[in-house]
Amino acid sequence: MQKKKSIKELLLVLICAHNGEYTWYQLARELEWRGLLGKGSVVQLADSLTETNLITQQIDPNISKDTPVYFITDDGRAKARELVEQYGLDSFKIKKQNPDDYEL
Repeated sequence: MQKKKSIKELLLVLICAHNGEYTWYQLARELEWRGLLGKGSVVQLADSLTETNLITQQIDPNISKDTPVYFITDDGRAKARELVEQYGLDSFKIKKQNPDDYEL
């Protein structure tokens, strides 16, 4: 049986690809486009990535006064690169995914 992909890992790759452009809202939209919305709280998953120093969160007043924007760290970039090598870039493109293939 193939290992389930991780929503948290998907978010990490998305943040790497859109460094400094995404808030939780854009990440939630990305999950929705893939049919994965509702598989976990984007904010909690992003907080977990922050706690492990894979991303940072900063307020950008040009985007929102109170919603953080996500930035990749060097460790996060290295991890995202590993994930793309492991799963292939196609796994992270916008397309409907099978929610049963993912876990938090």
